Amino acid sequence: MLLAPPGLRPHYNHRVYRWVCAALRSSTVRRIAAPPLRRLYRIAGFPSYLSDDERVYTLADASVQDFGRYRDEVLSLTQPVVVAWAADDKLIPEVLSRELANALPEATPLRFETGGHNVQKTRAIEIADVL
Repeated sequence: MLLAPPGLRPHYNHRVYRWVCAALRSSTVRRIAAPPLRRLYRIAGFPSYLSDDERVYTLADASVQDFGRYRDEVLSLTQPVVVAWAADDKLIPEVLSRELANALPEATPLRFETGGHNVQKTRAIEIADVL
């Protein structure tokens, strides 16, 4: 099961994420950036209980995402796969989820109208029923 997965091509600019992560290494910048990051993460649908460090770690993770490798690995899957996403995901455009599901011969698309980027939490019961 692929839950709110990245698509087969980038959906953001790595250079921007790398620049932000480099700036956040400074404790002064991190302290100044913390309130806007909290707001941005809330708008994106992330839970409010995340710590400031966890928000920075997710940015660092996104800054090193290798979409080419991910694409190659996902397209090499031979077993049936469920691709689950929500139309209101503010981080990954729905078109990328559809493209991913269509590219996999054994994929079952599981689209939710709502659920944001955390379908594993917001749609846990429905996903468990499919599993």
